[in-house]
Amino acid sequence: MNRNIWGHRGCRGAGNPPENSLAAFQAAIDCGAGGIELDVHLSKDGALVVFHDSETQRMTGVEGTLASLTLPEIKRLHLLTVERRPFREHVPTLEEVLDLVDARRKSGPFVVNIELKDPHSAPAVAAVVQSRLAQGWRLDNFLISSFDMSCLRVIKTLLPALPIGTLFECSAEELVQGIAETRDLKPATINIPFSSLTPVTWELIRAAGALPVVWTPNETNPSQRLLMERETLVKALREWEFVLITDFPREILQLLKPNIARATATGVLAACLSYGQQEMLFHPKESGLENLRSPSDYPELKRFGFSEIQLTAEDGVNFLVWESLGRLDQPHFLLFHGNRAHWGDTGPGDGQRDRRARLKFIAELASSGAGVTAVTLRGFGNSSAIPSELGFLRDLRAVIEYLETRGFDHRRLVVAGESLGTWAATQTAVYLTERNTPPALVSLQNPFTSMADVGEEVVSHFPLVRSLHIGISAYSLDHHVLKNHFYTANLFQKLSAETTIHIATSGRDGLVHPSHSDKLAEIAKKRNLRVVRDVFPEAAHHSIPPVEYARTSDSVDAFRSPSMSIATEYRVR
Repeated sequence: MNRNIWGHRGCRGAGNPPENSLAAFQAAIDCGAGGIELDVHLSKDGALVVFHDSETQRMTGVEGTLASLTLPEIKRLHLLTVERRPFREHVPTLEEVLDLVDARRKSGPFVVNIELKDPHSAPAVAAVVQSRLAQGWRLDNFLISSFDMSCLRVIKTLLPALPIGTLFECSAEELVQGIAETRDLKPATINIPFSSLTPVTWELIRAAGALPVVWTPNETNPSQRLLMERETLVKALREWEFVLITDFPREILQLLKPNIARATATGVLAACLSYGQQEMLFHPKESGLENLRSPSDYPELKRFGFSEIQLTAEDGVNFLVWESLGRLDQPHFLLFHGNRAHWGDTGPGDGQRDRRARLKFIAELASSGAGVTAVTLRGFGNSSAIPSELGFLRDLRAVIEYLETRGFDHRRLVVAGESLGTWAATQTAVYLTERNTPPALVSLQNPFTSMADVGEEVVSHFPLVRSLHIGISAYSLDHHVLKNHFYTANLFQKLSAETTIHIATSGRDGLVHPSHSDKLAEIAKKRNLRVVRDVFPEAAHHSIPPVEYARTSDSVDAFRSPSMSIATEYRVR
């Protein structure tokens, strides 16, 4: 049994029981779901019936509305299967469903999520719950949810301790507003579509003191999904705490079911590989590297009047940005460094790169008249915090809030990153897109699809790790071994058509293979995004000439009309 997997209107499966039927709810119980979700309406004579639509046509083949029919009239209607065939059952009442669940809830935790469809049904539902509580049911056997906040306010008035869930289907920005407007309800859960579940929305909900509940990622049976889709779903289930409401709880539970022998062997391997990973991934304090100094202390930047600004993330961590505003008729560059050192890196070269390349890059942009905001992420420079994906997400949100206070025009904004910073740049572009202020250009120097893909190519034992799946699912050990995933490819699915993608690739990159750039460009192409690609055939990962890269990214014509071509443009350097 998994407490966080609930059957959406029951469970599809053997016999294809109709949604919101007793057979569908029994199937969800039998497969080990930790709860069921159902919908209720009031009949003409005040009975609570379990049915999703207000009209009867879709699920019974008979035209009518529940509000215009009495319970005996509703009970004469047969439910239809997905194939539109008559089923052996009639429309159940809420009491009949609770009677079915009664034995199951006595054997362990089980939740009945009742979604209120009828604004007048709240008092009747509260009365039924009160009656069940008197029979030994617990408050946590129930969750009352609705899109209609007035329904939930009635429930809270009648039964203040009863858990409620607020339902939202909106953007991240609208979710922030919705959470603020319903804070007085103190919801136990905040329910959103699975497609809206991101690190941003998850953290918003958790920060509000609620448990995220997401519904129906089930356009198709999960066992028939493509490998990447299954891995994305199972990764989310294992990595984040939330409840999943699905038509296919049986299949989801199978995907999560461990194989003990494999789990033991691969768990030991995961523990070995996970040890010391922080030092393998992040290199903020390389040999010969000085602490980050004021921008005026670097000869490359002294003449441009850069200011040093301290930002504070939501968890209290401080980090620095350098900024030069530039001319109003020029683009403004928001820059993110990679996982080695910081913007003021002036240590000795290593044969692959010029250790002052970042300073030269910034200086070249500033000399063209462009504005520059160069971000030094937590754990780098003078920050004593520990670098991590979650910490970086908090830093990025603080950067965006800062940009908004400064009133930057997103139509002139170029978000650029190198190596690991390409993930930060892409994530920032997604955050901006969610706020309806997509940047004009995302410029990426040697980007990667995910840290797992890089690890598979760089670490000799990693292909073995990824081939050892836990259980029968396609879920791989990437998510056990890697504490920081950095899924840039997933972020590309969320970029705006208003944003041009610029990808600069090193032809001799021994760390991130050029095929990563190819895959990202292909994703962008499928989404009809305009892509401009610069290839530096003789450059290694760290040795793209900084001045030339600055000029190529600054030369991308991303500031003309939206009718720009979406064809990929290649420019070999």
